[in-house]
Amino acid sequence: MTATLAASQAILKVRYPEGRLPKALYEKSKFKFLNTVEKREDFTGELRMVALQNENPQGSSADFGTALGSLAQGNYKRFQVTRIEHFGIARIKGQALKAAEGNEGALVDLWKNETDGISMTEMQNAEIYAFGNGSGVLGQVASGQATATITLSVPSDAAKFSLNMRLQGVSTNTLSPQLRGGYAVVTGIDRLNGTITVATTWTGQIPSLVANDYLVRAGDAASAGVATVLMGIQAWIAGSTAGTLFTLDRSTDSLRLAGQVYSATGVPLEEALVEASALVNQQGAPQPGTCFCHPRDLANFKKAIGSKVTYPKASVASTVAGVSFTGIEVEGDEGRIVLLTSPFIPRNEAHLLDLDSWKLDTIGPAPQLLDYDGPNFLRVASDDAYECRFGMYGNMYTNSPYGNIRITGFGA
Repeated sequence: MTATLAASQAILKVRYPEGRLPKALYEKSKFKFLNTVEKREDFTGELRMVALQNENPQGSSADFGTALGSLAQGNYKRFQVTRIEHFGIARIKGQALKAAEGNEGALVDLWKNETDGISMTEMQNAEIYAFGNGSGVLGQVASGQATATITLSVPSDAAKFSLNMRLQGVSTNTLSPQLRGGYAVVTGIDRLNGTITVATTWTGQIPSLVANDYLVRAGDAASAGVATVLMGIQAWIAGSTAGTLFTLDRSTDSLRLAGQVYSATGVPLEEALVEASALVNQQGAPQPGTCFCHPRDLANFKKAIGSKVTYPKASVASTVAGVSFTGIEVEGDEGRIVLLTSPFIPRNEAHLLDLDSWKLDTIGPAPQLLDYDGPNFLRVASDDAYECRFGMYGNMYTNSPYGNIRITGFGA
């Protein structure tokens, strides 16, 4: 009898193109803010003092004596930025590690795949939180909490969730929420319709979860006014409602200490961008040159201008070797603005930034392999397993808030 493919499957190895396991995941190039923001890796000591001047000296008058009597020095402020810490851990059983080592016994090197994967998870977390307000919130519950599947208020927020992610519920998307007891593990995601599924029911695992609550990665919720994740753009650029941030009361000069928030609901997309640029320029700030928005909002922007004019594309340099981006270039109030997208920025919100003023400031790389004791992996004392740990110690900030503006209702 002639040997057939069907009868030989038990001894055949599955081959993937170029010997790689294809991944339906976000690639590094999708983390555009994280890849373009300037990075420092020397955040040692207790605090990072971020100083700025929000007023010039005021000894001025047509009369010399009055000018002398009006003497007032420039106004100087500082944020006392503290670090957060965030960890990613991967663990592999010893037998699985040995059986899947290299390409002899498996399709991929399991150890390398898992360690690279947890590093990417930490990068994705940083990108998500960079656009947030420090609360750690990933999405809001619209309905379905009494069932196994909840619907998110904003379907596109499903991009921030992952299978097997452990979640907790909080009452508000602030730094002082009420934490709901219990946790749930994600077993299914409808990324198009914005639903998240767990094994039993949501309220069976987080009993006090109600509609309009918010979901956070377990352990990432803020507490008593203190963030456990990066203090993102929404916190730094808070506009006229700005409160205290890193010990600095910004209410005395909210525009220069907390930037602007411009509501563009009902305003055509291209007009909103030009208007926001002018609002920054009229304050004497540098022209913000980079705008981050959701891919769907950029698509609507392209459709809105499609019949009017073709805008040129611009290349944007990255701080990561070998990574660059192409964005749409539009004319702002005083020069070009390049539009870049991120799937993790909220829908109908755009962040028009003076990117040169922003820093991701950490102790060492972010994330980094925690190998201070030498080995790249640790033997688990109570199990035949090995573990690797990644971590980030640091925070992000801007030393020029007034050169940045958040556009809400962008395309709404």
